[in-house]
Amino acid sequence: MAVSQPANGIVPMAELEKQTILNALAQVNGDKMLAARRLGIGKTTLYRKLKEYGSQN
Repeated sequence: MAVSQPANGIVPMAELEKQTILNALAQVNGDKMLAARRLGIGKTTLYRKLKEYGSQN
């Protein structure tokens, strides 16, 4: 999943974080516990971030 470049060439950190999390989930076939482990974050953090993104992953 590529992050589109805005006109000013700067991608907001929140967008990079979102894409990193969604890419990790895709790589582990949706296994949230494994994705959290590989990202080095807690499962609660992962679930909170997904809720923020409005993602049903």
